[in-house]
Amino acid sequence: MSAAAPHFRPVQHLHAHAKAPTAARYSPAGDLLATAGADGVVHLWSTASSTHSGETHHLRSLRGHHTAGINDLCFSSNGLYLATASDDGTAVVWSVAKGLPLRVFAGHTAHVMCLAFHPKANVLATGGWDESVIFWNVLKGTRIKTLQAHSDPVSCLGYNHDGTMLVTGSYDGLMRIWDATTGQCLKTIEDEQNAPMYVPPLMYTTYQLIPTIHQITRLIHSKWALHHLRLPLLHHQNMELPHLQGDEDVHGAQGGQVWVHGRSDGSDGWG
Repeated sequence: MSAAAPHFRPVQHLHAHAKAPTAARYSPAGDLLATAGADGVVHLWSTASSTHSGETHHLRSLRGHHTAGINDLCFSSNGLYLATASDDGTAVVWSVAKGLPLRVFAGHTAHVMCLAFHPKANVLATGGWDESVIFWNVLKGTRIKTLQAHSDPVSCLGYNHDGTMLVTGSYDGLMRIWDATTGQCLKTIEDEQNAPMYVPPLMYTTYQLIPTIHQITRLIHSKWALHHLRLPLLHHQNMELPHLQGDEDVHGAQGGQVWVHGRSDGSDGWG
C-alpha cells in the first residue's frame, strides 16, 4: 500500500474519567460517543453538537454496577443498548436512553475482556481472561453456548456484517474465525508475536485493519490472507484505544483524558 496515512490534529479534549480510559465507541448513527475507564464508569457524549459548535457535550454517566475497571464496550445495531465488559467478571447490558442496567451476565471465571452484539439477533458474545467465549441470549439473560476458544486470554472479538461468523483474537497470537451458529472453527490465523487487540465490525469491505500490541496493524483480506502494515498509531503514555469514525479518531490517555482527533489534511480515506 503506497498511499500515506492521513494526518490528524487534536479537535477536543474530554475530561470525565477518574482513571485511565480503556475503550471508546461511536454509536451506529454516529450521534453518540461512549467512553469507558478503569474507574468502572461509562460516559455518554453527544457528537451532534460537535458538528456545529466544535464541542462534544456530556450527556450522562452509567455507573454503580461494575466493581472494577471496564475493558470493552459496544453498542447494539439499533443503538438502543450498550454492553460493557469488566474486570469484575461480568458483562452488563444498559439502556442508552435511561442509563440503567438491564441485564447482568456472569459466567466467566475471570475478567471479561471483550464483547460484541450480534448484528441481527438478540445475542451477545463475550470473551474472557479464562480463554473462553460465551454466547448469551440477551432477552432471556441465559447462556447459549461456550467455546473453549484459545490457550490464552481472549483479547478481542467481532461479528461479520450478517452475524454468520465471529472472529476472535487472543494473547496466544491467534485469530480464529468461527461459525457463529455451530461454534465450528473455520480458520486460524497465526502470529505469535503480535496478539490482536481489537476486532472492528467486519463489513463488506475487501480488507480489514486489526491493531496489535506491538503497533503493527494486521491487514486481513476477505479471503483471510494475512498481511502486516506499520501504521502510525496515536498514543499517550502507551495507552492505546483507537477507534475511527469518519474523519475522527478517538483514543485515551493515562489520567482520565479522552482525545478526539480530526483529519487535518482534508483527505477522505487512506488514499
